[in-house]
This record gives sequence, C-alpha cells and structure tokens, in this order.
Amino acid sequence: MGHRVVAATPSVETRENPPLLSQSEIPGRRDQWRQIGNRVPRREREYLDVVEAECMTDGSSYGSRPEYLPDFMNDPHDDDGRQVVKLDLAENRALAAATLSRFPAATGDVIDFESTPFEGRLWWDDEEHWTRMAADLLSSHVQRGERIAVIWGNYLMPVVTMPADVAVRRARDILDAGPHFWMHPLGGSVLIECLMDGQVTVATIPSS
Repeated sequence: MGHRVVAATPSVETRENPPLLSQSEIPGRRDQWRQIGNRVPRREREYLDVVEAECMTDGSSYGSRPEYLPDFMNDPHDDDGRQVVKLDLAENRALAAATLSRFPAATGDVIDFESTPFEGRLWWDDEEHWTRMAADLLSSHVQRGERIAVIWGNYLMPVVTMPADVAVRRARDILDAGPHFWMHPLGGSVLIECLMDGQVTVATIPSS
C-alpha cells in the first residue's frame, strides 16, 4: 500500500490521539475518568500523567523513567541497543533549542501546524506500513552513517540518538513506545513528527 500523502497545507487532523491538555484541564479530565473507570484508554492515562509531571517539576523528572524506552535500548547485550545514546538534561535542552523550541506549540506539546508551514504529510495505517514509511523518510533525509535523535512526547523518557539504520530496523519498537515522538537527523534541518493517530508531518526547522 502506498503512503497517503496530504498536500502541504497547514491543518491538523486527529482521530485517536491522546487528548492535549493544559494544566487547568487536568482536574476535569480526572473527574471524567473516575466515572468511566477502566474504560479509559491506556495512552490517555499515561499522557495525563506526563502532563502532570511536567507541570509540577522544573526538569528534574526528565529522563527519570528510562524503562519506558523500547526494551532493546536498555539491553547491553543487544547490538542495536549498544549504539543508542541517552541524552542528559543539558543535552536535551540544547537539542530542543535547536529543534522543537523553534516551532509554535499547540495545546499540549505537539507542533502547531495551523500557524507554521510544513513540507508534507503522510499517514500510516498499521505498524508494518509505518516501518516502510520510516525507512523511506530516513533514506530521504539522512546520509549513510549519520545519526538521528528520537525525541519523545513523554518527558520522563530520555531523548536518544542512534544510527539511522538502527532506527529503521527498530521503527516498530520506537512506534510502540509512544505516545508520540519526533525524529531529527543530527546536523540536518528537518524534523519529523509522528502522532499515534497515524499522522506524520515533515517540516523544515525554522532558522530562529
């Protein structure tokens, strides 16, 4: 199946994304969840936990749950895992200043593509489709031997870097870690946003 391509017009569509919440919305969401109990989607519960953690800390929670990363990234015996580097808080902030912080943010932490241009938009239908898409995207934007960064929507997970070929081989593991993430070829000018509803947006990072 080919990729579904949407023309590069600034619009955001959501289907099954976790809700994007501000701190003031958290109590109301918690009340709703008490009423429906275990029917609350797991990703939605995890997302709210992340929002609360970020609102209540000054960065001390960054990277505090490396066990949330895909298993191979924490396995010292895995050939791919040994090539993964976890960034510390200072490194994360430096990377964010050169990438995500240059984009306007929508409610929550996804990029507001309503107010900034992007190069193109794709949709994946399932994990197998995503794996093919990731290979195509990285081959288009990363030179052989270069590394990429994966920046997670979950602030408790440390940002990681790895060779592009590792990211391609482990694309399904990266997707499964969720809740959403960005890929950035180190030294490049592109940021790729991947949301859990299947939407993938490719954008050139603003110069300032």
